[in-house]
Amino acid sequence: MGTFIMALVIISLSVYLILPMLILFWFSFDVSKDVFVPPREFGFGNWTTAFGNPRIPTALWNSFLVWFLVMIIAFPISVAISMVLARTKIPFSQGLEFFFWIAYMFPALASTIGWMMMLAPTSG
Repeated sequence: MGTFIMALVIISLSVYLILPMLILFWFSFDVSKDVFVPPREFGFGNWTTAFGNPRIPTALWNSFLVWFLVMIIAFPISVAISMVLARTKIPFSQGLEFFFWIAYMFPALASTIGWMMMLAPTSG
């Protein structure tokens, strides 16, 4: 029974993670004016437009550079904090762990949009 449940979890996560990437890849070759209305036309027009822009390689390089620098800084800090929380008795360790979970489950973009909407003079 446990193997069946694990297989369901793996299949569900695979569909949840891989299917959107496959759809995005499929639509990247669709060059028709309206994606959802026939007739469909397929080609490399979207790819040539994207990589024909000289700013795209710079943007990709900057994205990977930021990712790498954040990983280099954040990984050792996160390992050290997790070791301290797991192996020592510090005050409010459960509260710190709770706040780490909250930060993980409540993405920064959603919280930023929420704060912007709440603090907007016309809608907040």
